[in-house]
Amino acid sequence: RYSFASYVRGVRNWIIRLGFGAFVWHLFAVSLGWLGIEPLVTINFGTLLHSDNTIINTGLAVLSGVLVAIVGDFFYYWMHRAQHAVPLLWRMHATHHSIRELTAWNCHHHISEPLVYAALVALPLRLFHFESGVVPVVAMTLITFQAHLSHSSTRINLGPLRYIIGDNKFHRIHHSLEAHHRRRNYGFFTTIWDTVFRTAYWPSKNEW
Repeated sequence: RYSFASYVRGVRNWIIRLGFGAFVWHLFAVSLGWLGIEPLVTINFGTLLHSDNTIINTGLAVLSGVLVAIVGDFFYYWMHRAQHAVPLLWRMHATHHSIRELTAWNCHHHISEPLVYAALVALPLRLFHFESGVVPVVAMTLITFQAHLSHSSTRINLGPLRYIIGDNKFHRIHHSLEAHHRRRNYGFFTTIWDTVFRTAYWPSKNEW
């Protein structure tokens, strides 16, 4: 069971963080204009999304969104590992790991983390330009849904799809206090990078 107070704290912290995050992302966008940073690679999904079949178009948009999210998660994975390895970053990230009643609503982070995301995830992603209006929107929608699922307390999970997309059963291991779960499951959207870099821990059927 989870206390009502934990939900209230979670909502309060989300409001504060979203407000500060909006300021950080606005400043980030303005700074990119000042610095004149241009993409090095352009990935054009537009040619894929011109079928006369709405179902095919929708499927391709979702698939493209997943691919974009996986690319972005490569940078998130290494940022997250740095947060656990670099003392200064850990002092901020420890706020997230200090939560004892972890739910989709009460999964807040330190207020300064948008600054870290901007520097270590968004800035490298700026080197890629995804040419299609709908794909980034689809990617962000999928990431937002998955972020809430991965911290949720429900027993509903993604099953075998977990070997590609992270879910609550996979991410709960990352928050575990058990010694054999430490330094595991850093990925946010996908589990692919944990598999590639050998930090994946696959929970057994009855393990959480």
